[in-house]
Amino acid sequence: MSQNVILIQDLLEANSPSHLSDEDIRSRINGKIVLIGNLEASYGEDFHKTPYGRQAGVIIHAHNVSHLIDVAAGKRRDLQYWSLTESVIWISAWAVSYGLAIFLCRNKKRIIITFFAFNSIFYFTCIVGVFNAWCFPFVPVATIFIGHSVIAIIFSDNSVERWRFKHV
Repeated sequence: MSQNVILIQDLLEANSPSHLSDEDIRSRINGKIVLIGNLEASYGEDFHKTPYGRQAGVIIHAHNVSHLIDVAAGKRRDLQYWSLTESVIWISAWAVSYGLAIFLCRNKKRIIITFFAFNSIFYFTCIVGVFNAWCFPFVPVATIFIGHSVIAIIFSDNSVERWRFKHV
């Protein structure tokens, strides 16, 4: 175990070989943030899937506390989000510009090239934003790109005739 971890049995069991006195406890936790939780998978269900594998809930909380302390100390920037209005403007701007670009395309090849070009620019913009502590709405715009492209491909190259309803 890490020296930063104090086991509960060391606190409660006076006859434990590694029992800590009140003085030892005070010296180890004085001026520190103390999180209490389970680190053993066999003793509970407080384990969660993370990108780094299964981790104890107390470890996840420790990472969150560390992040908040770094933000408060100015060592790290917290992620910034837009308001709902700014997000709607962002999504609408991408939707309209992509819609106009697709409208100017007359065949499937140009539509596909435009799709990959816009997606590359959009993805690069979002990645640069994340590296600068900004979080942009990604999924709505990506969904719009896919939807516009599918509709444009369906209706390109005079395929509209297949979809028209015939009058009886």
